[in-house]
Amino acid sequence: MTFRRLSLEEEEKLLLQESEETNRENFREILKYFQLCQEDYNRVCDLLDGKIEKDNTYLNTLLKLNYQGRAWYETDDKNEGFVFYIAEVLPQVIRNANILKKEKLLESLQCAGLASYEVFMKNKITINKQEHKLLKLLANEELVAKNTINYLNQIKSGQTNLICISRNPIDYIFISTNQNFGSCMDMVSSGEGWWLGLGGLSLDPNRLLIFSSTGKIKRFSIQSIELKHFGYVNRSWGLLSENDKIAIVRQYPGTGRELNNILVHLELNTNYFSNSKFKFLVPKLHNNLHSFPYIDNIPFFIPRDEKGFYSTENQSLYGKSAIDTSLCISIQNISENYDLDDNSYSCANCSDSIGEDECCWAEDDGPYCRDCFNDNFFYCSDCGEVDSLENAYSVSNGDYICSDCFNNYYFMCEDCEDTTNQDDKSIVSGICSNCFRDNYFECEYCNKGYKNNEMSAIEDVCKDCFLDNYFECEKCCASLENNERSDLGNICKTCVDKHFFLCEKCEEIIEGDPKNILCGGCSNEEC
Repeated sequence: MTFRRLSLEEEEKLLLQESEETNRENFREILKYFQLCQEDYNRVCDLLDGKIEKDNTYLNTLLKLNYQGRAWYETDDKNEGFVFYIAEVLPQVIRNANILKKEKLLESLQCAGLASYEVFMKNKITINKQEHKLLKLLANEELVAKNTINYLNQIKSGQTNLICISRNPIDYIFISTNQNFGSCMDMVSSGEGWWLGLGGLSLDPNRLLIFSSTGKIKRFSIQSIELKHFGYVNRSWGLLSENDKIAIVRQYPGTGRELNNILVHLELNTNYFSNSKFKFLVPKLHNNLHSFPYIDNIPFFIPRDEKGFYSTENQSLYGKSAIDTSLCISIQNISENYDLDDNSYSCANCSDSIGEDECCWAEDDGPYCRDCFNDNFFYCSDCGEVDSLENAYSVSNGDYICSDCFNNYYFMCEDCEDTTNQDDKSIVSGICSNCFRDNYFECEYCNKGYKNNEMSAIEDVCKDCFLDNYFECEKCCASLENNERSDLGNICKTCVDKHFFLCEKCEEIIEGDPKNILCGGCSNEEC
């Protein structure tokens, strides 16, 4: 796998500085919901203004972050869709094959490379010497739900593969809360205030965030405060150890691009974490309790001087043990503090606000509400990819296909102008089998196709082949094959037998009653 750091100009295009500044200004209002004490709230606001405490600049320099606190890398890793395919689609295929009693088909698919990366990327699988489109076959056999296929195609096609290393305070909260603050709601429902710790995470000089993204911007409305942020696929926290190496703490979700690979590329990764590099003053909440550090698999310690640090070596320190649920905060009337709207998007066409579940994405554009998407885009019925309706080809069953599938697998009949699968192509170029059956014929001699008005007097024989292989009897006017031609030229053998005889004397073939034995001349001589 290779990585390329984006240029500063490329990084700026992902989120314009004007938008970043607006985000930071608006974010101050959102930050209030996390109940930091005034002193620590001010510390985070100073960070938003670029007033960064000395220790907190160390990672920014080490990672060469831009002025937004991010470093973007493009990767040639194309396996996001394949990971989903292996983790989600294949188990569905196996389960449904057993339910539908299609074990033989499943066995054939597996033998043909069902789990192969090459088969997945080409979307082609060969069974019994016949090539099929993989995803279309799975859908047609009801082994995979169509919405699963559609989602798979969305993450498989046209995706920009980006990895972001971030120490941006907005990223910390938005990425870790699934961008809709769903994880906050889950934590609140348990009666504990873990989520309140998110507000102060940016004050931790040991911490960084890594997330994978398509680079597309989403718009959010939180208590009527608008923010723009990146769509992301998966994420992980990283912690800086005392030897200047970084440990991945926990990747979520577990499937997807391995985020540790970027640290391997930068030669900063470590699989062993002992102690964090820096101690720092742990943020407090309004009730003067320490905010939770939001790390669930590396112990965190708060000594008496209240400068916390991470360590896998210490079991206790100054009478303080690792933070656990006993130090979690429970705030009265907590519902008043997290009254955040679900994240929403703005339709790129009509600008209406739409929920995440209602978003529809085109390959390089979006999001769109369902109505605008249906008015402007379609899912190709063959490959499942999204394309503009301007590029759509309608097939006879009412489905739409994209231009790539049309060029590879279809043609437009010159007679009926229907878009038809190449399997239904006739022997006449550009003519479908239905039109051929109604308006054409195949010559029995040359095996070429002709229009019906090009048929000779003999059914299913073209005029050229008729001239080469047939004649018209001058006596009975029948059209007959050449082997029925007599020695008299264009007179058939049957007519010769009926209407001619051989003079026994002069041996000429004479037209007349076959019972005669002499022609007129020879009869006169006899007389």
